[in-house]
Amino acid sequence: MSRLPDPRPVPVIPDDFRFAAPLRALADPAAGGDRSRVRETLVGALRKRMVAGDDATVRSVLDQAAPGSAALAVRAALDDAIQRAGDDEAVPLLARIFLMPVLFVAGGKAPATVPGVIPDMEAVTGLMRRAGALGPVENFGLANALGSIEAAEAVMPSRLFALAREIGAADGAALLPPADLDIATADEHVQLRYLAGASVTAADMPTFVETAGQVGRWGMAVSQAIAERLAEPGLSLLPLPRAPQPWFRALAEGRFAREELAFNLFAAAAIRRI
Repeated sequence: MSRLPDPRPVPVIPDDFRFAAPLRALADPAAGGDRSRVRETLVGALRKRMVAGDDATVRSVLDQAAPGSAALAVRAALDDAIQRAGDDEAVPLLARIFLMPVLFVAGGKAPATVPGVIPDMEAVTGLMRRAGALGPVENFGLANALGSIEAAEAVMPSRLFALAREIGAADGAALLPPADLDIATADEHVQLRYLAGASVTAADMPTFVETAGQVGRWGMAVSQAIAERLAEPGLSLLPLPRAPQPWFRALAEGRFAREELAFNLFAAAAIRRI
């Protein structure tokens, strides 16, 4: 069977920075075993750009990566460049900055406004810590601000890179301003928010992504705790937390989860009407 040409456009990368070859290799399923080498090359190149504060080039690579597995691979490489110390970096500790997507299924009352700040956030963080949400990592913090995806996407990669290398990185959990949930319809619908957090660990330790516990161990308890703190008479509000992820992977995971859940709600409502 003949193989059809890939209709996706080839990324146009600035001539002064050689990203084109790694992006093409990641987009080509035939690359096979070369992917790990290509990925490490990309990690190193992205790290150099963030050290130089060249967010424009990093953003260009993100925007121009071919949709699908290549785009996910570029996001993963960017997260690794932020989360892992390079061979030339003498960094004993790293602040692993992450996002936790939270989907809210709302309905039953409109109009309504749910504040974008979760009261008594330490109790919610305690639930996650006791359940091993980040694996053996216990010294992590989670902001109480529910940030929008637009605000999360606006955070510069070089800022995340710099924060990851600041011992303490107290600002890591305060990167997102709170965004209220504006309920405009009584019909069930889904909204996406993010909680930003940070954990400080030794640079040579595995990241929390490699050690995190399953959401099933803590998701229900955290969902109930958030729902109780944001409850409003007459409003049905179901928070559905997803696994904490490095920044740029969490953006993609949260967006996909929102569209998937929104489609399920639409399909369920259509079936009920039929």
